[in-house]
Amino acid sequence: MLLFFSIIVLILIGIFILLFSDVKLIIEYFRLSNDSSKFKLEYKGKICLYLMGKIKLLSFKIDNSRNKNSKINIFISRRIEKIKKESKYNNKRQKEIRKKILKQIKEKVRLKMFKLKLFIGTQNIILTSYLVGIISSIIPNIIRNNIDSFSYEKFRLKILPIYENQNYIYLELNSIISIKLVHIINMFKLMGGIKNERSPNRGLNVNCYGKY
Repeated sequence: MLLFFSIIVLILIGIFILLFSDVKLIIEYFRLSNDSSKFKLEYKGKICLYLMGKIKLLSFKIDNSRNKNSKINIFISRRIEKIKKESKYNNKRQKEIRKKILKQIKEKVRLKMFKLKLFIGTQNIILTSYLVGIISSIIPNIIRNNIDSFSYEKFRLKILPIYENQNYIYLELNSIISIKLVHIINMFKLMGGIKNERSPNRGLNVNCYGKY
């Protein structure tokens, strides 16, 4: 009886955590530049699990200078390679699932802070001006519906042209991105649908090879 009661309590606690937990990606800095014609990437931050947005339950650090072989980086690299390999199997159903995932990300992600610096230049002065104008108008339109509570201290955009007749970019981002744990699980379920979508095709290929 006590064991049964303990299991029920654990299940209820699990459901409570699932429904009322947020996953936060805290980007302390993310820098991308192409000094000396070579791209340089630096980043530091952490992924945290918060209960009701206040109580920290878990935290994982992300730092490219110290964690080049970390489990998170290895996982991301493997996922990218897997996506590249599976891209040749794309079909209409898979594309629909990916659209649903992107739509959920756009709708469910909340921005607690977003500070962006972008300096960009090209070999063409007119093209540089156009790029700066287009990017300056696109980014606010993309993020405005995901902002939790706007303040000038937490949300800043600085996008400037560099007129030196060379291809140049310097990007610096400091941000806090939040999403409900339950929404992440739903996205993984959709991703599972992409994975399972290939099974019927494989079965069909096997039958064909057996016949011919």
